[in-house]
Amino acid sequence: MTKLLIVVDDERAILKLLKWRLEMAGYQLDNALSANKALEKIQTGIFDLVLTDIRMPTIDGLNLIETIKQHKAIYLV
Repeated sequence: MTKLLIVVDDERAILKLLKWRLEMAGYQLDNALSANKALEKIQTGIFDLVLTDIRMPTIDGLNLIETIKQHKAIYLV
């Protein structure tokens, strides 16, 4: 079964690199250039893993994870 990941980073080059590498490893991938965009996608989809940058404008990665935890039943690994 293919796992669905969302990668969140404000740098487009990082997203492209991670997309290429993770898809080669067999993962299905979505991405977001901001925490706000990631939250929109997470509200409408089910992801097995959120991989996020820590330092981002507006909402950082730690606050993104806390917001997701408040709205979804997730486990942090």
